[in-house]
Amino acid sequence: MTLRQNIFIILLAVQFATPAISQNLELIVEDVNLDAYPLIRINASLFENGIPVSPGQKAHLKLIDNGIDQDVRMSCAGDENYIGMYLNNIDDDYDRARTFIYSWDDPQNPIVNTALHILGRLNSDSHAAVWDNRSIQVGDDGFNSDHSMNRDRVMNMPGTYAGASQPIYRTYNGLGRLASLPDRKYLVMLGADISLEFYDNNRLMVVPPEDIADILRRKNIPVYIFTFLNRELGTPTGYIGRTYYWFDLFTKISGGKLYELHPKDTLRLEEVAEEIAEDIHSQIDAKYCTISYTAEGCTDSVRTLELTVELNGQIATASTVITTPSRPDTLALTVSSESDDVVPPQSFDVYLHLEPHISTAFLTSFSFSVHYPPHAFEVQAPLLSDGTMMSENYVDIVNIHDEGFTCTIDYGRAIQSNGNLLGFTLRAPRPASSRPAFITIDSLTFENGCPNTVITYPDTVYICRCEKGLDVAIENVGVVTEEEIRLPVTVRDVRFSTNPIFTNFFTTKIQFNREYLEPIGVDGIGALTNDALLGWRIEGGDTLVVYADESFVAGESDVLFYARFRVKQPKAAVESHLSVPYVRAFSDCCYGLEKTSTTSILIDGECEKIVRRAGEFTLAQNAPNPARGETSFRFTVHSKGALDGKPAHLTLYRSDGKAIAELYNQSITDGEYTIPYSTADLPAGMYYIVLTIGKDSQTRSVVVE
Repeated sequence: MTLRQNIFIILLAVQFATPAISQNLELIVEDVNLDAYPLIRINASLFENGIPVSPGQKAHLKLIDNGIDQDVRMSCAGDENYIGMYLNNIDDDYDRARTFIYSWDDPQNPIVNTALHILGRLNSDSHAAVWDNRSIQVGDDGFNSDHSMNRDRVMNMPGTYAGASQPIYRTYNGLGRLASLPDRKYLVMLGADISLEFYDNNRLMVVPPEDIADILRRKNIPVYIFTFLNRELGTPTGYIGRTYYWFDLFTKISGGKLYELHPKDTLRLEEVAEEIAEDIHSQIDAKYCTISYTAEGCTDSVRTLELTVELNGQIATASTVITTPSRPDTLALTVSSESDDVVPPQSFDVYLHLEPHISTAFLTSFSFSVHYPPHAFEVQAPLLSDGTMMSENYVDIVNIHDEGFTCTIDYGRAIQSNGNLLGFTLRAPRPASSRPAFITIDSLTFENGCPNTVITYPDTVYICRCEKGLDVAIENVGVVTEEEIRLPVTVRDVRFSTNPIFTNFFTTKIQFNREYLEPIGVDGIGALTNDALLGWRIEGGDTLVVYADESFVAGESDVLFYARFRVKQPKAAVESHLSVPYVRAFSDCCYGLEKTSTTSILIDGECEKIVRRAGEFTLAQNAPNPARGETSFRFTVHSKGALDGKPAHLTLYRSDGKAIAELYNQSITDGEYTIPYSTADLPAGMYYIVLTIGKDSQTRSVVVE
């Protein structure tokens, strides 16, 4: 489907008076072709006193697009016409044979008949060149208007098969000559049915099809391709699929046509021969000018075009408003793996997800490199996944090495406006140790009609030789009286390897109460991360993320690292809770947190000191914690008789502050008290146990699983 538009034009006929005669010059826009947008082609007619005129090289044209002067090219009726024709006889490769279906002198040969039909309708203003696989230069005799000689040349060609991809190779050579000529140009490829590769002195060479596409587009050369490629005999990425892809693209961006035929369909061959000849000659005979230019910017969906033609001292203008495809300038390209954890030698798909959208009406080109750690992955066949935005295009994956590869596409058209741009398959070979592997994109250029700015986002894939649990805790430091504290985060039953052959990494999260604590740093001094390069950041305002994303050799300590906080001293003494909800670590295996670890610190207030009361009673942490069905609460009174006879209240609260159970309500004396409690009926979550004796109280957090 084309993007050809019928335009309603506002015509301004301007009358100029001369000493002898008064004349009217009128400009009419016939249609606007957006097939190769942002290349815009405008067909316009010029009338003088109501009679069509051909301004030729005498006219001066000015075009303004949304207020910006454009550099335009114009060819008009009455200009010279140049037609380049490549001819190749039809062999039975369509049916996997190499015998000719028609001899060259067969009256039914559609290649010969189509060429003769086109040449027979050319006038003296038209120049043609004819070449085949044996031609050393374009037509040997070049472009000429002796069409009788050109017809004889067609009939006297040997019509033999001359080897792989000579159609494209000879056409590429001929196109360079054709593009250098002025005025109107047309390219016809009859019997083009071989791949883009060719042999020169037994060396395999590749014709750059993107160069052909670029010439056709920039020089405004419609191409008509008459091919017998049988796509059913090939694959999309094989030579037949690749060739057909480019043939289809050549015709779409140039405003020509592609005909895919069966060589034995005689009736259809005759129809196509007539259709090609008629289409070319209708353009040659048309009484209009073709104006082409490349629009600047692709974010405008509405364009106001203002044309001005000056001819023989007279001026005519026309203006119109057209609707064009548009898309945003800035895109996001995100690496998205289908698997977060990969167990070698597992294969998995990785997609590059594009948002917010591009235009399917624009041609798209891009080039970028995909990187990952050395030897982390291997690219697997098939190299590209189906069902992506560019899956119907030919994408080059080149420069495959131990750390990635490069993707390029020069001329493509997306089948959908957003989603997964590309997908590819990777395999994780068995590594010496488990580790996270970052997949990133760089060296990226992207153009959807016009250049885009693309922000890339990497993804992390965890390569795991095995999976094990990890027990991490924040050690209680008692009552806090300082302005800064250094909390040890410990690993119980140390799993980090001290063997240098293993790579050690980790990421930890610590949740804290930002009303009382402010993270100011981390360190590994004296810890097992003594030689690690530690990093940290604040996430969501109340979570400290600590990580070592560069490999380190573990020390002998059971302290993973130390977290440093600044204490915001409250008016009254408080208990502030900290928890470790997440740990992901890598060494010989991949380690994950077995359960959330929670602790609390007691902070002295400005007016109320916990230290003064610390010798009177102590509420211990319940055991086990987390509680699974049964737990015990223990407190000790050591007041030297000061609290004898006073009532003690031990109460369990939900996290929202609602009391749900009173476990103890009796008078006490010095001694140790243990109260068993069943948590079987409690929902899993966080609770608090509060011991109150007189006016004083102490609190501990309780986790129920």
